[in-house]
Amino acid sequence: MKSAEKESTQGQITTENFLKNLWQHLDPIGQVLMGSLWRDVYETFQDAIALCLLFSIPGWISKLILKADYSGFDECYNAWNAWNVNRYACYVVVGSGFVLWMTIAGRIIGRTIQNIFKQNRGKTK
Repeated sequence: MKSAEKESTQGQITTENFLKNLWQHLDPIGQVLMGSLWRDVYETFQDAIALCLLFSIPGWISKLILKADYSGFDECYNAWNAWNVNRYACYVVVGSGFVLWMTIAGRIIGRTIQNIFKQNRGKTK
C-alpha cells in the first residue's frame, strides 16, 4: 500500500515543492535588489497573505450564510435594528477587516523599527 501512495504522489507537484522552487529563484533576485531589507519585505508579504486569509474567513461565512457583503460600520448601524443578529455579524466581519490592517501595519512598523536599530548598532561598533 505504501508503494501505491508513493507512486501517486511522485508525479504531483505539491505546494511545498512549488514554493521551494519559486523561492530558489526569487531569493537571489531580492537579495541583489534590496540587500538585507529583502528578508523583512518577504516576511511582511508572507504575514500579510496569511493574515488576509485568516481574517477573511468571517467575510466568506457571511457571504455564504447571510448572503450579505459588509463594507463598513455605518452600514451595520443603518441597515438593521439593535435586536437583529445580522447587525452583530456585520460588526464581526467589518471588525475583523479592521484588525487585519492594524495587525499588518503593526508588524510592518515593528520590523522597520527593529531594522533601524540593527543598522544603528552596526554603525556604532
